[in-house]
Parts: sequence; structure tokens; C-alpha cells
Amino acid sequence: MVRGGSRREQVKGVIADVTLRLLESKSFNDIRIDELMKEAGFTKGTFYQYFDRKESLYEYLIDMAAEKFRMMLTAVDEEARDPRDAIHLLLTKLYEEKQSRPTLWKLFVSALSDMNTLKVRLIHRLWAFVDLWGGKGSYESGVIFLGTLTVLWMTSPDEEVHIERLAHMLYSAFWCINVQR
Repeated sequence: MVRGGSRREQVKGVIADVTLRLLESKSFNDIRIDELMKEAGFTKGTFYQYFDRKESLYEYLIDMAAEKFRMMLTAVDEEARDPRDAIHLLLTKLYEEKQSRPTLWKLFVSALSDMNTLKVRLIHRLWAFVDLWGGKGSYESGVIFLGTLTVLWMTSPDEEVHIERLAHMLYSAFWCINVQR
């Protein structure tokens, strides 16, 4: 069960966790509300106290991932010492989060293909991240960055991911360009 926060946040957290567990073996469309709530230990009526329809639960999960991503970017902005450190920290944090909740991030990536506004919002945030650290920020750099993160999010938990290589590639693409001008 999710600890801390209000009772409402706790119940929504439990429902989200059970949904993610069910998503490991079936699609979101195949999850029935009565099945979900039975697994969560609640009645079907409880679902409608927290979500008006099943799609609202989907949106809640996507918002949860987007908020985690935003918090990671903010933490990196506060913790990093230089651009190279910033990119390495971000990739490390994303990889660790993805390892702990792979189903959430796979769902998030699938939502990116369905929700153009979410994709554009992330591209602009990544563009700003590159710009903040003195790199060559542009819409295209945000697209490339998001593509790299999508690959990272989609790797299976047993695949080896070379954070150092990814960090070096992104640093070279966005920051070294400015040095050569």
C-alpha cells in the first residue's frame, strides 16, 4: 500500500499499483474494473469514488509518470555541477526509475504515441533542459533527446544499458556543438 499522503491519495496509489501489476499480463483495455478492484481489495463502487471512468485511471497513470519525470528533471537541475554531470544524472535517475517500475514507463511511452500534447510538452521541457545547461537547444534537440529516453524506457529489465555511452552521445550532440563554433 502507498504510504503517506491523504486517504484519497493512498487508495488511488493502491489502484494504480494493482493496475500496473495487471498490465504485466494483459492490455489496459482487457482489465475489467471489477477484477481490478477485487485485486486491490475494494468494491467496484469504490472505483467510481476516485475515477469517473476507466480512461481517467489511464490518464492518472500517465500523469503520475509525467510528474515523476518532471521531478527528476528538477532534481537534476538542482544537483548537477555541469552539463556532462546533468546528462549523466538524468539518464541514471531515469534508468533507476524505469528499472523499479518498467510497466509504468512502457505505458508512458505508448501514451506518447497517442497523446501528441504530452509528447510536445516533453520535447519543449527537454529543449529547455539542454538550453539551461548551455547546449544547443532546439525543438529538434528535444525530439532527439526524447527519442533516446524512449529507447531507454523501452529496454527490457534484463537488457544491458550503457548509460555512459548514452550520456556521451547526448553531450556530444548538444553541448560540444557550441564549443566548436
